[in-house]
Amino acid sequence: SALPDHKEAAKLQHSHKKKETNKYPDDSFAGRQAYLDRLQQAMQLTFEHWPTVNNEARKTIEIIGRDGEIPPFQYNDGALVINLKDVTGLPLFELESIAAYYGYPGRAATDKPGSQSLRTLMILPGYQFGWAWYNIDRLIDANVDRARTYLHFINLMTSLALADLRLHTHAWTRQTATTFLSKQTLYSQARISMELDAILNRPGFHLSAFAGMTKFKDLRKRCIRECEEEFLTRLVDIGPLPFDLLEERLFTEQFIQ
Repeated sequence: SALPDHKEAAKLQHSHKKKETNKYPDDSFAGRQAYLDRLQQAMQLTFEHWPTVNNEARKTIEIIGRDGEIPPFQYNDGALVINLKDVTGLPLFELESIAAYYGYPGRAATDKPGSQSLRTLMILPGYQFGWAWYNIDRLIDANVDRARTYLHFINLMTSLALADLRLHTHAWTRQTATTFLSKQTLYSQARISMELDAILNRPGFHLSAFAGMTKFKDLRKRCIRECEEEFLTRLVDIGPLPFDLLEERLFTEQFIQ
């Protein structure tokens, strides 16, 4: 896959607000709980808005707040754990993006609660989080009026994928990555620090999600007929699978050429 080149980031520079204008949850127990409630509400709206993606897929996600040395957001088996240690790591402008990325049409669409088949139990970040990223991209294309809501989040994701690559090939130091993320994104130092901790603890995670998103885009371009909804539903039905097996399956079923 092509490496993140930050063309999109360059386009965003002119629209970046000053970080001082970002709004965050109130730094209190009540403020943190209000944030969790708002995210739960936004998440539930995504499930109601995408009822036809897959009838077997998960219909709700448990929202859990924790205070500790964990990633800003960590999804596992229908639960999304949010790091509440520093509220400046949780800008309110990304609530809708977080809900769409981890809910519908994103990560939750690849879950099938109650299924014990091997493929539904596989952890494939390239597939599952690549799928989430791909669908955020689709939301941007389909909702021009709402595009900015998602663009800053996608810009962060692309920046993290590049940092993942550069840090683990020893091309960047942590300080270089911090400076880069500070310049390229709207996010606070607290959030950037948490994201870099997660990158160093999970080498290749963000890069595999970027590669997965790129692969889904390629497969969509190879779709034999105008089959956007059918194509998406079939991907959810089949997956998660390693991409070589997924590609072979779609080709055999004459979805792609």
